[in-house]
Amino acid sequence: MKEEFSDCNKNYNHLLKSLCNILKECSNKESSYATFLQTELVNVGMNEYFPFNMTEIFNEDIVLVNPTTIKVNKSGVYHIIYKIPVNIENKKDHIEQSIGLYVNNILQKNIQRTFGVVDPNNKNCMSIIGDDIVYITENTILQLKNNNFSTNGKTIASCSNEGCYASLNIIKIG
Repeated sequence: MKEEFSDCNKNYNHLLKSLCNILKECSNKESSYATFLQTELVNVGMNEYFPFNMTEIFNEDIVLVNPTTIKVNKSGVYHIIYKIPVNIENKKDHIEQSIGLYVNNILQKNIQRTFGVVDPNNKNCMSIIGDDIVYITENTILQLKNNNFSTNGKTIASCSNEGCYASLNIIKIG
């Protein structure tokens, strides 16, 4: 009985050591992430790209090349989340406004991406929210575009609540 316990203990310790080594190896790998903000009011016309004027959190793997273009240097699976507050005052068809995520000029199709949420604190403001998980190759360009698909193209006018800016978060998850 004592030998069985000793063997079991050895196996458990070996398993625990292996698990610790795997976790140590995984935690030593650098992750890639970035947060981009638009802190000013902007108007984005049909088929125009949404600009960002501030990088809040980042590392060198994901950079803002110009106000409308983000470059991802490492390939992998990324979780991309964006929230764009939009001014809907005096607009009867504000729900038709949409923003698409483009990877190397190709629209990413995902039913969980473009929808609006009305801000309860500001009845004139709606947020277009997107949440995608996409595979990205190295040296890829990301952009958000006003791709309203209605026949009456609409300009997206951003709206601003103090501290509630347009944001784009990119996180490498695999």
